[in-house]
Amino acid sequence: MVTTVGTGFTTAFSWIGRNADGRLEAFVRGADGALQHIWQWSPDDDENWSRWESLGGSLTGNPVSAPDADGRLQVFVHSGEDATLRHIRQGTGGVGGWTRWESLGGAMVGDPAVAQNDDGRLEVFVHSTGNEVQHIWETAADGPWSSWGTIEINNVGDPAPAPDADGHLEVFTRDGDGEVEHAWQRPLINGWKIGRLLGGGNVAGDPAVVQNADGRLEVFARFTDGTLWHIWQTAPSNGWTGRWESLGGSLSGDQAVARNNVGLLEVFGRGTDGTLQYAGQQPAGRGWTHWASLGGTLAGDPVVARNADGSLDVFALFPDGTVQHNWESSPGDWSGWRSLGTP
Repeated sequence: MVTTVGTGFTTAFSWIGRNADGRLEAFVRGADGALQHIWQWSPDDDENWSRWESLGGSLTGNPVSAPDADGRLQVFVHSGEDATLRHIRQGTGGVGGWTRWESLGGAMVGDPAVAQNDDGRLEVFVHSTGNEVQHIWETAADGPWSSWGTIEINNVGDPAPAPDADGHLEVFTRDGDGEVEHAWQRPLINGWKIGRLLGGGNVAGDPAVVQNADGRLEVFARFTDGTLWHIWQTAPSNGWTGRWESLGGSLSGDQAVARNNVGLLEVFGRGTDGTLQYAGQQPAGRGWTHWASLGGTLAGDPVVARNADGSLDVFALFPDGTVQHNWESSPGDWSGWRSLGTP
């Protein structure tokens, strides 16, 4: 739910984007169904944000933002008008200058997911109405879009794409048997290998994938008993361990994962008590910390973003309709929840 996986974010991108100058920008569906956005006044300034402004449109679910090759943000949404994929793009003036909404067609359910190809081209993945993964991509960086293609992989939730260390994209899904499946690009443009199982058997939520500091992908998924499990590549752009390991916990929704400013992974989720729970990798391969609470009362799944200085910032919707965030100045040192108001 972020900038590229190569810089340590979960999946590919989320409803928190980062502008070319480093300022974070949040995009959410407002009470009227339109896209609302708010942004930091300056990079790394977690306390001073603009007011919410509307970009119009009609959304179903959560938007996802991603930067073009030139750094301008695009936002992709599941259209509430016709269940197609639509997008809007920053103009050359950045914040305050946006294009009109454009339809990319397709037929989807759930939220879109976006990744950036090795050459800067964006690629969007959706859960199709036929329980497949369909995708569409820029044919040139910042350029026109292809027609829709289908990846031969079973899917009953939102897909999670990510680039390998060598630049090839992989996409991960949850199938109807509670297993995680994945498929990968070969060659770099639009050829995909048929999906293969990574196992699991008890996966209840959508997977999240992040790249470790050494380039190895690591996949996280919530199981039916609320515990979080993970599996990882044995080497960058290589095979997988073949076994899932439990991180424990007691989660009621999907996780968000990011790499912090010292290169260690941190994972976040809404606990069964509604608070934000998190755990982190320990240095020198010493496993993971125990779960700890960051408080709050979350009404939805958290998303995590990195400031320009590498510090993590976690965002979530609260029951009163506000978007609130909690940021980490150094590993383990959190600000507490601050409200960005109601979209």
